[in-house]
Amino acid sequence: MGKPPTKHLNEKPDAGDGALACKLGDRYRAVRDHAVAVLWCLRGAELGDAEAQNNLGSMLLNGIGCERTQYKLLVGIGTAEPGNAVAQRNLAKRYLHGDTVEQDYSEAYGWFCRALRQAYAEAACEIGTMHWLGHGVERNVLAAAEFHLIAAERGDSVACRNLSEYRQELESLALTGNQMASLFLCRMYNKGFDAEKSQSLTWAGLF
Repeated sequence: MGKPPTKHLNEKPDAGDGALACKLGDRYRAVRDHAVAVLWCLRGAELGDAEAQNNLGSMLLNGIGCERTQYKLLVGIGTAEPGNAVAQRNLAKRYLHGDTVEQDYSEAYGWFCRALRQAYAEAACEIGTMHWLGHGVERNVLAAAEFHLIAAERGDSVACRNLSEYRQELESLALTGNQMASLFLCRMYNKGFDAEKSQSLTWAGLF
């Protein structure tokens, strides 16, 4: 794309200052000079700035300042790889729904797992849903509950609603003597997920 222009700017990023390049990209986006903003975001991304990488991904994906391109190209410039959980989650969503890339549940699952390793609660919810629906993995409500509870305990309301959809399955498993199902139900009742908080039901599930 060439060297980013510095018109109307009194500051210029050093060779390794990706954060400043990102800041300049934001400044140009604010005045709707999107073509220049893309160049600065690209420069920041090349220098390893996570925010610049994510901003660039958003602009490329939505065709802001450039032609709309496949989101998977972002991996080539390191958008999600350095540890940007938001970028990793966004990339996972593209693979999950086949948005601008070929639908690939395996890729989606892998990128959600990367985001989860950085404590990104929404990624835990998505992984739980994939286990619940059997998308890319064998359907398993116990695995689904494990991940949905992680997300719910971090305040994810979608995870709470998802738990309600298969609570009866967990109860059926618990009645057959499945200890994991019983423990998951205890956590749900103790926190009030999908049901009124109930200490008596919490204790009942422990025995």
